[in-house]
Amino acid sequence: MIELAPLHLRLPIAIGRWTGLREGDVLRLPRTAFDGATVRLRTSKRGVPVSIPIAAPLRAIVDAAPAHNAITLCANSRGKPWTESGFRASLFKFLRRLKQEGKIGEGLTFHGLRHSVATDLRELGFDTRTIADLLGQKTLAMAEHYSRDADLDKKLQSVIRELESAHARGTKLSRADK
Repeated sequence: MIELAPLHLRLPIAIGRWTGLREGDVLRLPRTAFDGATVRLRTSKRGVPVSIPIAAPLRAIVDAAPAHNAITLCANSRGKPWTESGFRASLFKFLRRLKQEGKIGEGLTFHGLRHSVATDLRELGFDTRTIADLLGQKTLAMAEHYSRDADLDKKLQSVIRELESAHARGTKLSRADK
């Protein structure tokens, strides 16, 4: 979806997908919050400070973003800071077109990107505290909520392989091994 997005939508969508930041935080993100390697901000909803290293694919999109004079990192097609309503109108128009072309399914939203990041992290084996820290959550409950649909098959296969390997080496792991 990111590659198909118009240039003015590509950066905010990519930031949401790679950082899990909320739509409002992405749109209000000042240029000064990005130092070339990390995004630093205090989340607007909970006031939690977050410092998120930028993944290489996101860095490439930041570098390729159209030049503009807005004080925000992301700008609309006129080079001005996004309004939330303007962004939503543009995003939903783009998503409707992709859906009509059969390129996406039902229910894709910007907030769903937050769920995608949390789900990916859980599937990769990251603990709930790490997921909460990245998302700027004070408690673990929302990190658990955002990552609840994770497919843990791959993660748990590697857990069992590790357990098998420990047993094969003769490692005593519990009282049951005594």
